[in-house]
Amino acid sequence: MVRRVVTAALTPRIIKAAEPFIRDTAAGLLGRVRAPGPADLVAAFTVPLPNRVTVHLLGLPPEDADQLAAWAKELMESTFPATNSTPRGEGFAAAFPEFAGYIDAHIDRAAAALGRDEGLHDEARHNDVLSRLLLVEDGGGRLDRRQVRALVRNLITGGLTTTSQLLGNLIDQVLSVPGLDGVVRSGPSGLDRAIEESLRLSPPVLFVPRGCVRDFEVGAATVRAGERVIVGTASANRDERRFSDGEAFDADRANSDAHLTFGHGPHLCPGAGLARAVARAGLAAFIDRFPPGGVRLVPGYEFENVPTFFECGPRRLPVLIDLS
Repeated sequence: MVRRVVTAALTPRIIKAAEPFIRDTAAGLLGRVRAPGPADLVAAFTVPLPNRVTVHLLGLPPEDADQLAAWAKELMESTFPATNSTPRGEGFAAAFPEFAGYIDAHIDRAAAALGRDEGLHDEARHNDVLSRLLLVEDGGGRLDRRQVRALVRNLITGGLTTTSQLLGNLIDQVLSVPGLDGVVRSGPSGLDRAIEESLRLSPPVLFVPRGCVRDFEVGAATVRAGERVIVGTASANRDERRFSDGEAFDADRANSDAHLTFGHGPHLCPGAGLARAVARAGLAAFIDRFPPGGVRLVPGYEFENVPTFFECGPRRLPVLIDLS
């Protein structure tokens, strides 16, 4: 049900309509990066871009984007993802009362606006995702406040994690994989191939939980119906039966899009289209802003992963910029 609701709110039409905002925001963020000089592209670009896009799509005030990013970062780096609690309490509202209160206030605002609108039942008239979440109906009716709050929270934290890590990994690879800068500058197909190979090799979320619906044999192990399984997508994406030399970044790999980073079939991530759109626009803005060789990783740079156990992405991207 959750997947269907989010898919109904994040339609291709909604994402397409947001593309000019994504492009302009990416260009604006990169335009504020000091040049020449040092910069951290995670803090300056790969985190704020997806965050601002998510805030825009939800219809939240743009001036709140940095506060929402701070709350989301605090949540993701806390004990909450593993235990559903922090020292302040159990459950989202108790563990993060300011964050939850903010979302509730905007649910009330959106609901009041919809109540005054004669087109209350016309989803096509409401392009912000929060309003669409309030309008989408499940078999038993509309979602309740707690369900909408959880979905909005997940969209905000997802923008800070999945898409930020995708864009961070991608730029890290463009700056470190020989020849990749030339590939992404060769045209749209080069951009798309680089994005898919990055998703395959460095999935932003490393594990996918699934519930087993029937007894099943995996190698020498039996998984029983009702048991939970944690699937390692980074491992699956390197399966030597599907990917030759799976540890290497190969932008010309014919089947790089056969990865399982966004799931598969009925479990495909409903935000996959948005993540790809942000990554494509972000990388296009990066190569448009900086000429070949204009950005390089600082000497001695070593990849440091974000401090979240189930994610893969650079904590920092310290670079030196020289446009001369």
